[in-house]
Amino acid sequence: MGFANSKARNDYEPCGLCEEEDDEEGEEIDISVDVPIWLPRWFLTSYWGVPSEVKELMKEKRLVPNETMPEDKRYKLTMFDISGPPVLLLWMATLIQWPFFMFLPWIAFYFTECNGLGMPHYATWVWLFPLPILVLVVGIELWCFTYTIVPVVQWLGNMTTPLRSKPSFGFWFYWHLSLSLCSHTDLVTQGFLLASVCRWFGCEGWDQIAQIWEDVWENSIFAWITPGENLRFILIFAWITTIIQLPLFIASALPARLFCCKYVDFDCRSEKEGYNVFSCWPQNVAECQWTTSHIWHADALKTLALLNRMVLVQEGQHQLQLERAKHTKHDLNRSTQILKMELRQMIPRIVLLNFLQNCTKLEVQTTIFSLGRMVMKAHLNWQCLFCILIAHITSANDLFQICLRAKKIAEARKESAASDEPADDIGTLGMDRPPAESRAAPSSAAVDVRSASRNLDARPQAIDSMDWMLAFVWCAALLCFLVQLHSFGKLVGAFICEDAIWNFPDRCVDVDANWRSSPGG
Repeated sequence: MGFANSKARNDYEPCGLCEEEDDEEGEEIDISVDVPIWLPRWFLTSYWGVPSEVKELMKEKRLVPNETMPEDKRYKLTMFDISGPPVLLLWMATLIQWPFFMFLPWIAFYFTECNGLGMPHYATWVWLFPLPILVLVVGIELWCFTYTIVPVVQWLGNMTTPLRSKPSFGFWFYWHLSLSLCSHTDLVTQGFLLASVCRWFGCEGWDQIAQIWEDVWENSIFAWITPGENLRFILIFAWITTIIQLPLFIASALPARLFCCKYVDFDCRSEKEGYNVFSCWPQNVAECQWTTSHIWHADALKTLALLNRMVLVQEGQHQLQLERAKHTKHDLNRSTQILKMELRQMIPRIVLLNFLQNCTKLEVQTTIFSLGRMVMKAHLNWQCLFCILIAHITSANDLFQICLRAKKIAEARKESAASDEPADDIGTLGMDRPPAESRAAPSSAAVDVRSASRNLDARPQAIDSMDWMLAFVWCAALLCFLVQLHSFGKLVGAFICEDAIWNFPDRCVDVDANWRSSPGG
């Protein structure tokens, strides 16, 4: 299936160092001619660049092109070609990062000390514990990136950033690497904050702080949510919302056959028939139930990259799916199926990550910071403030990506719904699935998927279903934006309010005068 518009020949530039000799025919094959010059030529030749197995696939594409594709697309790799090895690497990252992340608060707890009436501090050298894990996970992310970047660039051409529509490769790379580092650091700072808060439970003055919070909650517009007045419950709930995503994402990417001790291949161009996974993602707007879904390695790659906060690996994956829908826009059923699948993946993301995790952690972290400022104004808790700033950066980026994707899906839906021309043959192949001729025997699940595509309901009903899903995403995004804005207002209030606590809409809380006169107040 084709994705990008035909490019002028000067968008591609041969590289003498990229030429490899074919042993059988004695011909030199320059694999760089199939990659836009936006991707540096050294990335194709360096030991730290594109893996040799990917270059072999590029060479093979040159020798045996896909004759069913247009000439400008028949030499390009697909995500199916290269997804096996990075998926295995992502499973390794999951097994390394998440168990450590869950145990980190209990490790840091023993190196956290009470700080008078204020929030406890952890020793700065405690960062030495997660540093090797962060380096290892980022290294795995860069390794996965060397696999995914070639097909992404081949189909999409130059990549973009919010600041520049045509950035250089260096600017684009370091921009997304910085976002990825912030995302990984966010997981660590959450663990440190939980350790500090758990230590605070046993420190002097915690009972008074909890009582003050109860009074603040009872006078807020959220007083009707009675569990909110229990500060300890809120803090533990925020941690649970981070952990609960782990089994859900793992279930939606782990091959079900592993439970029967059956082999799963993670080589390039492996698992041509795909495999079943357990999933509880919404099947429609009003229903969410455990079922099995049929996926390929390319689908698992997107899920695991999101779970492990690997921004570099995620970049371009969504746009590839939109390009698939664009080239199948003349077949409403097929185009709608592709867009629906993207929306179904966005719904758990915005519920689990953007709302339950990001919004909750911002509210809780800001509340803790404000309470700490209330009892010890002369001392700025930079550890908690750093945690909040990182959380705001990652939350804002996640929300921006969701809104951008929803906007592009809405545009693609309108374009597809308005099309009444004959179907485009380019759209019959998928970027994340093997070509039909390379599949030995389609599984019954795969047949059911294609059958379902051919038998979708009438045109208006299909469009209405997408409209409901888009409306849900937009409403959830608006709610997340308002919560993040409220959290930022509370952070500002921690510096401008006399008692460092601000209640919506515009009122600084007046804490009891007896508390303000206590030590440290």
